[in-house]
Amino acid sequence: AGRREASHGPAYLPTAGVFVPLAPPIGVVSGTRIPESSVEALPEYTNQRVIMVNYTANGTAGSSGVFWTELYYRTSSDMPWVLYAPPWNPEGRWFGQLGFTSGLIQGTIPFDTYYTGGEATYEFFTVGVDRGFWREGMPGDQAKARTTLDTRPPNVFVGKPSPNAWTKDGLMTWSSTDAVSGLASVNATLDAGAAVDFAVDVGAKE
Repeated sequence: AGRREASHGPAYLPTAGVFVPLAPPIGVVSGTRIPESSVEALPEYTNQRVIMVNYTANGTAGSSGVFWTELYYRTSSDMPWVLYAPPWNPEGRWFGQLGFTSGLIQGTIPFDTYYTGGEATYEFFTVGVDRGFWREGMPGDQAKARTTLDTRPPNVFVGKPSPNAWTKDGLMTWSSTDAVSGLASVNATLDAGAAVDFAVDVGAKE
């Protein structure tokens, strides 16, 4: 989503994650240094299937400016980087909006994991391209951001009391598992008492 107001000056596409067909440039524009880009830090874990990747791209000197930004991803450090190019943007070219500082382009790329394999740990790298078609270096071993998509809730098994059974023991036991991010806590309540959080995957409450 748009998070910042555009500054005065040339008009840019105002919405995040927009792409347009490209025509050959008219005339010649050039820069004197390679463009660069950065990615806003992501949470360690997320349950959102569409991960919003916020980026900032900086154009070159010589007023050529950023033309588009590309997003690359991988699901393991020993896997090759893949250009994110969903069906609605088959060239993988993302056009942001002018930021507060001249030459800075800011945007948001909706990374839809439906097209990338779903639940996994994702690493991201952006590549800026300026209007003189100078390109930022391709991804190396170092990612710019990473997050783990966890779409499945934890499993909890109650050992005592037995379901649908009467008991005089004021004791509840449980065990729990989580396949992706691991368990943060178990919220337990007995006999309509106050709920208590336990930071253990196996426990008991009297």
